Amino acid sequence: MASEISLHKAKTNNIYNVVAVPEMELLKSLGIRAGATLRVICHYPLGGPTLVCVEDCATVAVGKDVASLVSLAPETGDTDSVEDVA
Repeated sequence: MASEISLHKAKTNNIYNVVAVPEMELLKSLGIRAGATLRVICHYPLGGPTLVCVEDCATVAVGKDVASLVSLAPETGDTDSVEDVA
């Protein structure tokens, strides 16, 4: 089983399940909650925010400090973890 990583360290273009989030009303209002699915779109340079697509419907930016507090696990259907069976 893959280990958890922070949103700030997540790979671009991968899909993750949110495992844990800090108790913040802003994150709740953005749909970032335990059990939600996120796709990381990009990480802006120089400590900028992380741009994510939440539940395939909303695109939001999360600051580096908050992103480092959000724990993720790779989605089980992630293409990076699929083995070629032939």
